[in-house]
Amino acid sequence: MKDKEAEFGGLYGSVKAGTYEVAVFHNNNMLPLSPWDDVVGWQTEDEITKLMANLQGRVADVAGFIDQMHLTRSESRKDLGLTNHS
Repeated sequence: MKDKEAEFGGLYGSVKAGTYEVAVFHNNNMLPLSPWDDVVGWQTEDEITKLMANLQGRVADVAGFIDQMHLTRSESRKDLGLTNHS
């Protein structure tokens, strides 16, 4: 999508700015990377590297990281009176 921002304005990153939209799949399901969405936008290369490090560590650490992402989403939605359907 390089140089396509005017035509494709719905992207959540800009190669020109060094930012990217990120999604992560685990067991054929998207992981909730934020309380509000399964993807995160405008991530720098350093932020992506940190996320990848959290997902490539020891199995117990990765499982804990994934559990924490799900817990954060559930708590945020509960605070707003929303239910989590996923």
